[in-house]
Amino acid sequence: MKKHLIFLFLSFVVSPVTFAQNLVVDMIDPYAQNVSLIYGNKELSKIEGTPFFSEIWLLGTMKLKSGEVFTEVSMNYNVYNDELHIMRKDKEIVVPKKQLQAFAFELPSLCEFEKVTVGGTQKWMQKIYMGEVQVYRQYTRRLNLYDEVQNGGYGAQKKDAFGELEDTFWVRTQEGAELKEVRMNKSTIYSLYPNQKNEIKSYMSKHKKCLKDMGQMAELFAYCEGLQ
Repeated sequence: MKKHLIFLFLSFVVSPVTFAQNLVVDMIDPYAQNVSLIYGNKELSKIEGTPFFSEIWLLGTMKLKSGEVFTEVSMNYNVYNDELHIMRKDKEIVVPKKQLQAFAFELPSLCEFEKVTVGGTQKWMQKIYMGEVQVYRQYTRRLNLYDEVQNGGYGAQKKDAFGELEDTFWVRTQEGAELKEVRMNKSTIYSLYPNQKNEIKSYMSKHKKCLKDMGQMAELFAYCEGLQ
């Protein structure tokens, strides 16, 4: 089914739909700029896995650059193409990047995304902490392609597949500074707040998941800034 562009007057129907494996041509808008999934004569082959942030459609909120806000939208983030998809009346719609300002999923804790610039390129990233230090989480998925393998005269076709959801963390240490990719570990935290290392070390020993759970990570950065 061909993706349609979203118009500002769209009304949304809330109906979470479990993501099923689609044909390649069903995943993208062939008239949009992201046509990297169509390659050679394999456009009708099935791809295992999912290009999305979640394997199911999630409820969320999106804000357009026009200022309009839509709530309780059934949507999913296409990590591979860096696009937001919404579901309306059983039709999957790609939201034009030029119209979208921000979006958020209504998970157990709010999962907010905004467009940030890295190396001159804009990318969607999850907001983790917005204080004196700003922390973002970027998600990626790889598309693993396999050529046809000949085995004893018989053709054996391995399926193309999307990889596991991967992430990287980015930090901005002061307003106007460039985002820098970091490893989110104890050494990074200590380097950001060298004068408070002992207090932070004690805090982290009591909060074992503060570098794994995003809510606790935000609390960790708030604690560190409170020590200054």
